[in-house]
Formats: sequence, C-alpha cells, structure tokens
Amino acid sequence: MISPNYLPLLKAFLLSEGALCFQSIPFMKKIFYLIFYFPQIIFAQWHDANWHFGGLPYFNGSPPLKNAIANTLGNSPTFEVTGTYLQNFQNSVTMSDKDGNLLFYCNGMKIYNKAHQMMENGAGVNAGATASDPYYIEYGYPIYYTMVCLPIGNERYFLFHSRKIDGCSSFAGADILYTVIDMSANNGLGRVLDKNKEIIGCEIGAWCAMSATRHANGQDWWVIVANHDNNRYFRIRLTPEGIAETSIISIDSELGNWGNGRSIFTPDGSKYIDCRNARSARVYEFDRCEGNFGQYQDIPTSADIPYGLGIGATTSANSRYLYLCSGLALTQVDLYASDIASTLDTIALHDDFFDESIYFISFI
Repeated sequence: MISPNYLPLLKAFLLSEGALCFQSIPFMKKIFYLIFYFPQIIFAQWHDANWHFGGLPYFNGSPPLKNAIANTLGNSPTFEVTGTYLQNFQNSVTMSDKDGNLLFYCNGMKIYNKAHQMMENGAGVNAGATASDPYYIEYGYPIYYTMVCLPIGNERYFLFHSRKIDGCSSFAGADILYTVIDMSANNGLGRVLDKNKEIIGCEIGAWCAMSATRHANGQDWWVIVANHDNNRYFRIRLTPEGIAETSIISIDSELGNWGNGRSIFTPDGSKYIDCRNARSARVYEFDRCEGNFGQYQDIPTSADIPYGLGIGATTSANSRYLYLCSGLALTQVDLYASDIASTLDTIALHDDFFDESIYFISFI
C-alpha cells in the first residue's frame, strides 16, 4: 500500500513533464517503472545516510586528530569516532548502501572502506601535481563540490571527480574523471576497478559544481557539471553498462562570475539549482527524459543578506522549498511559486557568538 505521505509526490510525478516518457509503457512495466522511478513508495534508499568528518578536534589542534562518522538514520543522528584518520580539506564523498550501512568514503585522493582502512587500489585518486603536494597529501584535495558517487547495479559505484590541471587555457582549469568501485570484492570491503578515467579534459574550472539526478527511466543517471568560463554545462548520461553519452548544454543568458557555490537537483529531479557564483542562484526546469534545461528564474541576493547566496544549498524532501546560505545567513524560497524570487525570506542570521569550548566535546 502506498503511504498517504507519498500521494502528493506521486501525483506530481504523474503530472510532470518527465512522466511523458511513461505514457506508452504497458501496465505491468509501469508498475516496475514506478518502483525504479519512485523507490520511496516501496522502500527507502539511504545511500546518503552517513557523513564522514575529518580532523577532529580542529580548533585546539590537540593530537591525535580523529575522524567521525555521522549516521542520520532514525530520529536522532549517531556519531562514531574512527580508529584511523583521513582529513577532508574542502571536498569529500561518503557512500552507504540502500539500507544506510556505511560502504566507503573519499577525500578526493584516497578511498577508505567501512573498516576505516584504505580500500584495495584506493590510493592515487586524482593523481597529478596537486595530489602530490605534501600539504594536500596531509589535508585532502582542495576543491569544493566536485565529487558525486552513484550506485549502478551489481554492487558497482561510479565516483565522478574533478582534477586540477596546471597549464589549461581556462582559469583554474580541470578535467572530469571517473573511478569505479566494486563492493562485492574482499568480502564487502570493496576494490577500486578503474581509476582516474578521463571524461572531459581541461574544459572546465576546477571549482565546477557537480550534481546528479535519476533519468526518468529509473535506471540511468544524469550528471551535470558547470563550466565556469562559458555559458554552458557538460552533461553525462550513466547507464548500468557505463557512460553512454557526454554532451554540452549551451545557455543563451549570462551565468555570472566564477565561484564556489553548491549546485543541486531537487529530490524529484524536476528542477536544477545553479549556485555557481555564490552570490545568487538560478532555478531551471529540468526534463528527466531528455536531460535538458527548460525555463529558468534567477534569485538575486537581497541587500540584507551578507556575502550572497548559494555557498550551501539544499531542499525540502518534497522538493518545494529551497534553502540557500551564505557564511552568515540562511534563506528560504518557495519553488512552487510563479515568482520564486519574490518568496525569498531570511529565516536565520548568525549572531557572531562563538564558544570554542563546546566544539567536538563528544569526540575528545
């Protein structure tokens, strides 16, 4: 039985543009399609249940430095202090199975398994000049929001990541790579099969925003990577067999200056939010059948919001509300509104109070 909580979401799906892919499918195939397209109707997917934190305690620098794993299953998050240390400097990814069990995590250079040890063949991610710098060897890879990990059947996971390249013609040039992880190996501890395979070379900025959503067929993925020097996006289609398509989406309108904002899809995949310049945000309609952008609305920074918007971004579970933050403010907009920018509301401001003694007290 479908929970009443999901009926509005199911209705939204059936009325969405993405549902156009659905109309000609035979009835029984539609049932299976709904399971793939809308898995929370049948069972929860908890691939993002665990978050890895590196370098605790940070503020007083007291050795030994520690890691913590936060698990968000249930009503109260739990924390585990690990026995080993892997620092996350600016970017990281943590992967769980569909039931929320930790599988592995990566700091942009090394992949650790659920036993908090280096995964087989897990060293040398993003190999190159930056990864060889002694500073980054200690602290992790130095770029934000440039790793996405996706499950793709048979216990395989595709890790997409960006690598800085010296000598590119574009500012802070980089390429996009992928690494394949097989979690059936080594009794569930995993093994890296393919590593640092190039998809796009030297055509993006290192501070690109990378995000993904399910294709409307329920099996494939769309991965979108922003290009900071031109008005375009790179699109990657991932299938159970691997990467099937790479292409460019060109945008007529000016996208703004290079920056380090967080760009995301709404949970239902109907909208893509680009926060690349961390001073404003743009909301696109997104067609999950074709992987194309539709109409968009810009959300400019309000004068009373310090340091702009989009350094961090997330949405409500029902895809209606978008939350954007700067270093000092948290805002909300209603994505269902005809004029999204008009609903911009500052819901919290940092009060400048800082008490170092309360940080990480549970981990010491």
